[in-house]
Amino acid sequence: MFDSGYLARGLALIHSLRELGIDDAIWVLCLDDTTQTYLGSLELPGVHLLNTDDLATSTPGLETARTNRSRVEFFFTCTPALVCAVMQQSPQLEWVVYLDADMYFFTSPARVFDEVGSGDVGIVPHRFPDHLKSLEDYGTYNVAWVMFRTTKMGRECASWWRDRCLEWCYDHPDNGRYADQGYLDEFPTRFPTTKVIADAGVNVAPWNLGRHKISLVGRTIYSDEQELIFFHFHGLRKKGDWIYPNLATYKTKLTPDVRDCIYLPYIAELNRIESGTASINFAKPLHALQPQAVSRNQRNLRSAAYRARRRFLQIRERRAGGAFRINDVDDDGMKSRRYN
Repeated sequence: MFDSGYLARGLALIHSLRELGIDDAIWVLCLDDTTQTYLGSLELPGVHLLNTDDLATSTPGLETARTNRSRVEFFFTCTPALVCAVMQQSPQLEWVVYLDADMYFFTSPARVFDEVGSGDVGIVPHRFPDHLKSLEDYGTYNVAWVMFRTTKMGRECASWWRDRCLEWCYDHPDNGRYADQGYLDEFPTRFPTTKVIADAGVNVAPWNLGRHKISLVGRTIYSDEQELIFFHFHGLRKKGDWIYPNLATYKTKLTPDVRDCIYLPYIAELNRIESGTASINFAKPLHALQPQAVSRNQRNLRSAAYRARRRFLQIRERRAGGAFRINDVDDDGMKSRRYN
């Protein structure tokens, strides 16, 4: 699910799956009208669109949640509601997998399904390094990839998650709860057929990157000894020709392999999508939507304190060598100029 501010990232996620030959149905919860109109105009095969009004119609209590929590908290509340709605609409499916929009697949996720095996639910730990263990207040597991088999146990788990989020889903830690994410900590005990995914190539992200060795062997990217399946580009920012990967926030260094093998190809893909040159049937170059999208998406965020903190983090990331500059990124995403 995503809004117009994340439209390019959502399309990049979809494109990465299709490029790997994965033709499974994809449901997108469109969080604003711009997103639904634009995606509808593309008529992407196998992509089904829902909006929050559709979801509220099929989810008793969701409309009330819209009125008693913030916009982002309402979006968090929608996560398990979307999973349950897809299960209800398409009972023939074996699996329903929720994916965050700011991820990108480098290899098929078939290995994840093999690891989960006969389990009914699959969740991914944050894998925080020791110096970030305090962040587990926000949940041991990350709502980036959450998978449910459409069995009795899988459906019960998804429904329990939805109901808890309808009751309480706020953007601050509270006694083991946090947004839609903290509830995942209870899955393994409440639903014993939950499998914790240990694959080092799954959900590599800024907060756990320091635990993994990223390398390129031939044309294959490895995380430790396993092929990288998907990377989570959490907190990535572009400002002018500067790229801020959000690594300094987690005291993680940007290595040449991470920059060249992961971030640059992704930035190149976003650039192709935004310019309308990607291999997608664009009805209109995406960059034409950006000014309107950004102003709507960030209207409630642009306080002086927010801007000051973001600027501070950007300066810190530059000084730490974590930011880099793009000069006409080519199709392989291989041109960059590191900050010195």
